[in-house]
This record gives sequence, structure tokens and C-alpha cells, in this order.
Amino acid sequence: MENVIDVSKVNNCWLVRILPFWLEDKVNNDFVIKYQQNCMKNGIFGMGWSDDKKTGELKRLFNNRTIKENIDKKEIKEFIKLEKLYRNMEQSDFIDMADLYEGKMREFEIKNKEKGKKEEKSEEDDEIETQNSGALRKALNAYKNIQKDDIVITRLRNGRYYIGRVSSEEAFYNRGEDQEILEGHASQGFSWCCSVYKWYALSEEQVPTDIVGRFSQRRQPTIQRAGDDRIRLLMIKMYEQQEEVDNEFPVEKLKIDIPAIQLNEDNFARALNYMELEDLVYLYMIEQNKNYSLLPSQCKISEIKYEFFLLDKDKNKITCQVKNREEVKYNDYKNEVRDSKNSKLKKIYLFSGIEEYGKYEKEDGVEIIERDKLYEILKESDFFKDKFESGYYEITNKNFKNIEEIEAPNEEWEENEVFRGNKRRYRKSYYKKDKKATPGIYFHTKARIYYNDEFKSFIVSDQNGEYTKEIQRIVEEWSKVLF
Repeated sequence: MENVIDVSKVNNCWLVRILPFWLEDKVNNDFVIKYQQNCMKNGIFGMGWSDDKKTGELKRLFNNRTIKENIDKKEIKEFIKLEKLYRNMEQSDFIDMADLYEGKMREFEIKNKEKGKKEEKSEEDDEIETQNSGALRKALNAYKNIQKDDIVITRLRNGRYYIGRVSSEEAFYNRGEDQEILEGHASQGFSWCCSVYKWYALSEEQVPTDIVGRFSQRRQPTIQRAGDDRIRLLMIKMYEQQEEVDNEFPVEKLKIDIPAIQLNEDNFARALNYMELEDLVYLYMIEQNKNYSLLPSQCKISEIKYEFFLLDKDKNKITCQVKNREEVKYNDYKNEVRDSKNSKLKKIYLFSGIEEYGKYEKEDGVEIIERDKLYEILKESDFFKDKFESGYYEITNKNFKNIEEIEAPNEEWEENEVFRGNKRRYRKSYYKKDKKATPGIYFHTKARIYYNDEFKSFIVSDQNGEYTKEIQRIVEEWSKVLF
């Protein structure tokens, strides 16, 4: 079907960090890079959290096991006191390996706390205590949900990105691919691992801005599911681009064929990194102030509130503050021009990619840049041509319909925010209504289908083919009003 993306082959996409180390090894860049590159060579990724390397107790218990595999409680009495650690669990004769693993790690944590009462705790003890908390549970649950053909991406300490397609049916306990690299180090490496068919290396320039931003966050989890469909579809597209030119790929290729995101004045800022957005604002400022110039020295300012200064021949200044996915508070700049006689500051330009400026009253010398004006600069400038050659984003001259104005194709459909009952209902999501939601049309149906306005496509996931007729009907009806 035309304008339909079937993602049934890929259950989930994951962003992972490969850092299964104690603190003393985590700060050793040479060791971390060597370990991570060995993982790429062996086609694996995984999570840490392990016991004292000297005992090897976990290895004996979990060796050759998979993460969802059930184990008879009778088999593990010698390893763990079930009545103490599982008294709140549902009564059962079997426990899956993930639950058992979490329980075992909690046992180590309890021992560590008792040890801390008797003697001064070291940094390594603190690391053990910290790691066996909610983060462990979240990581275990994520690894339990990884399935064959999921897409996974990671960034190494050296700045290179790697993307792959999961080849293992589920996570398995470390088989020892990383042990040679760990020789002589305190860290025990992976606990639970997955394998990929092969890793594809990418430079940062080859990775969509949305995904680079996820790996640039100050605090990152061990593993994170791509819940945002924009990220998910971009990851699939990234992977397909690599797989498509690989003539030696061992199994059938995905062949999903994700189109480019169609940029408009509402979503273009997300396609740019912070430096590109600053460059775009600079081009706007120069167009509005042709007698001003940017001097190299003015790019190295230390003021947190400004990005750079432009100067005219009399050394009068104009400046800006630019945020992509954050609020820029107008009132923080309200008196800056008025009180700047000595600094010769004449104007401040503000731009927030989410159009959040707080409550304010306009002040002379402080200007909010309107999104449509900045988007026009982006469309006309030659400086951003490389950005759109990757195939991830596209500026098009096609006249797509505004989703706000789309009406139901027939009287059977009712627009309603509440999905309940058997009536055919739908709801629309768009930028002016919710700046954080994925713009599109969502249908009240058991069939997993919705219309994504950024990709201008219906997104379908019907793995068993159970709802094929319903999907076809929705596509046929709504295509008449969408395209």
C-alpha cells in the first residue's frame, strides 16, 4: 500500500551504553575504548552489575542461561535464601533468571551494607551499593524485552557510533567474549548480553541530530527504549542505509524503506544541533543588520546568557540566546539593553525551538525571532545543503495538507479525545496543540496503525496479520483526505 510503513519486523529500537566497569576502570579511557572495540569485533553488547570477581558465584549460577528462562526454585536453594528475598513475590515453583539475578544482586547489596557498618566503606563499596537500585531493575526489564531483529545503537568513548540488528533470540549470560580484555582489571564486564548480526560504524555526521542529542545528555541510562517514533523510525532508516549496501549480509534484509522527515516551520529546529541552530540565527541577524560583523574574538565570550556578539564600526553590539528544546525566559533579558550604556549593547535576539519564553511584556531592544522567518532562512541558505543529503530530513515544495484542517473521510468517524466504546473515533495531535507529542492522527482500533504527519505515512505494526482488512480500510478511507 502507498504511504504505508510496515514496521512489524522491528519490535523495538534501543539506545545502549557499554560501560560495565567499576569506577577505577571507567575513568581509564584507553581500557574503556579497547573493551568497547572488542565488543564491536565480537558483535555483542550488554549490561554490567556483577558480584565480587573473586567468588565467581554468579557465573556458576547463571552460566549458559538466558534471561527469560525459568529455573526451579529447588535448584537454587544453595545459592540464595528465597524466603528472605522473594517473600513478596507471587508464589510459584519457578522463577525466571532476571528475577533471580535481581534477587542475588540485592543479596550482595545487603551484605555490602552490613559490611559498611563494621568498617569504613571504600569508593568501590559505594559503587556496589549505588548500582543495585532502581537502575538495575530498569536495565534488567529492558534486556528482558529485547527481541530478535530489534535495532540497537551505541556510542563508544572515542565518539564513534555503531548500529546493529539483534541476532539473538533473547539476552544470555556472558559467554566470555570480553574476558580476555578484562584480564588484570577489577571489572567483571557484562552480566547479560545480546548479539547482533554485525555492527556498522558511523561518524557523528552520519547520525541524525535527534539521536546525537540523546547520547549528549548529561545523565544517560544503561539502556533506553526509543519510545519516540521519530527516534525509532530514524534508527530503522539509519540501519537500513547500512544494510542496503552490504552485499555480504548473512540473512534477509529488512527492506522497510523509511521516508525522510518532512520539515516545516514547526519541526525544523529538532533537525538541527545547537551549533547549526546558532548558525541559522546568525544568518538571520546578519540579514536584519547588514552593517554588523562577527569578529572571531566575539565567538569566545564567557557570558552564559549570550551566544556571540556582532559589532558595527562604532563597536555597538547585538547578540542572541538560542535554545533548541528548552525555554528561553524573556524576562531574564528585559533590562539588559536599557542598562547597557557602557557595553553599547543595542539588541538581543531570542529563539526557543519549542516557542517557550515565559510570561512577559515586550521591551525595546529584545526581539523574539519568529519560527516561520527562521525557517525561510533555512530553506534559502546553501550552508545547510549537506544536512539534507543524508536522506533523514527533507525540505520539500510539495503542498501537504495542514493536519489541523483535516476532517474525517465520512460520518462513521468521530473526533474525540476519549477512546472508549465501539464507535470509530480518532484524535489529532499537532504542534500548536501539544509541542511534545508526535504530530499525527490516532485511530480508536485494535489494529496497530496511526498516521505520522512528519513522515507523511501510516505507521503499521501487525505482526500476525490479524488486522489486515481493518488496516486496509483505514488507509483507503483516510488517504482520500490526507493526500
